[in-house]
Amino acid sequence: MGRSVYVRVVLLAALEKGVALDREELDPFLPGGPPESFLRLNPFGKIPVLRHGALTLYETQAIATYLDEAFPGPALQPSGAAERARMRQIQGVVDSFAYRPMVWGLYVALSEKSAEPAALAEAAAQSRRALGALESLAAAPWLLGENLSLADCHLAPVIGYLAAMPEGLSLLQEYPGISSWWDRCRARSGWATVLGST
Repeated sequence: MGRSVYVRVVLLAALEKGVALDREELDPFLPGGPPESFLRLNPFGKIPVLRHGALTLYETQAIATYLDEAFPGPALQPSGAAERARMRQIQGVVDSFAYRPMVWGLYVALSEKSAEPAALAEAAAQSRRALGALESLAAAPWLLGENLSLADCHLAPVIGYLAAMPEGLSLLQEYPGISSWWDRCRARSGWATVLGST
């Protein structure tokens, strides 16, 4: 599904590598769950899944890393061990602490008008904590410094959903480093198409 944060991560990595992907759309939230044919590709029923020749991969970080390492184009991972560790740390913060409160706790809840004020306040507090951590970890102009990396591809779709709501955009603007980084993401060639209208 093009609206999936994690599909968008893979699409951004593919865009940066110049890799054209043939896409098959699947809604993982179908009543009754994904079809058995898909569960043979990913037993957890989550998207995205990448098939390349005999290789089938699920889990976004594995797919994005494979795209970077298996295809020519600009490197999306730094060469130094410390910088690669920082990249993975940022990806981990996104997955563990940013995704759920920003996307589900704020974007989905606000757009569906489904959250109680206390739940929204908690999601905003968790989002601020994640944004504060990311602000302290981020370099400039990209999250790891001069070169765009998989960390940028990983965070951008989450921030895209956060910034799509006035309340989320206001919250984002409390963090000038991440806010400026987001402006660069939106201006990068092709990224607006991938990030799309949420």
